[in-house]
Amino acid sequence: MGRDKKRQAEYWKRYYAANKEKILTNQKKVRHTEEYLSKIRPKRAVYRQVNRELIRIKRREYMNRNGDRWRFKYPERVLARHLIKNALRRGEIVRQNCWCGKDGQAHHEDYTKPYQVVWLCQKHHAERHRKYERICLKRLSRTKRRSRKI
Repeated sequence: MGRDKKRQAEYWKRYYAANKEKILTNQKKVRHTEEYLSKIRPKRAVYRQVNRELIRIKRREYMNRNGDRWRFKYPERVLARHLIKNALRRGEIVRQNCWCGKDGQAHHEDYTKPYQVVWLCQKHHAERHRKYERICLKRLSRTKRRSRKI
């Protein structure tokens, strides 16, 4: 498998060297330019309005297929989110801003303590989760390496 990766890397280096100008001009032709978006946005809005019920049905089917799987896989997360949402609704907890000043989302460092949350904006919330996932993957790869040595 290692040889195949090396061979593939060499192929792409040669391909890039031979087609450098073509690749760079294609990269400049970004599909989502403002001109393209200004043309397509009204069409999307009309489609959404005309097919609102169909979109709702498809979204519900997707959630029925995949949402239950997530709920059963992470019941502690579901419970923590539910408790925070209800506490916000009842006024027991007040939504705060992120440290950068934007509207905050509740981030649970520990799902067993559902009322202990850090308020982060969407950007910083996603960064925190990516950081946590990287740490978990590193730990997992370490345990796999250790188990191989034994």
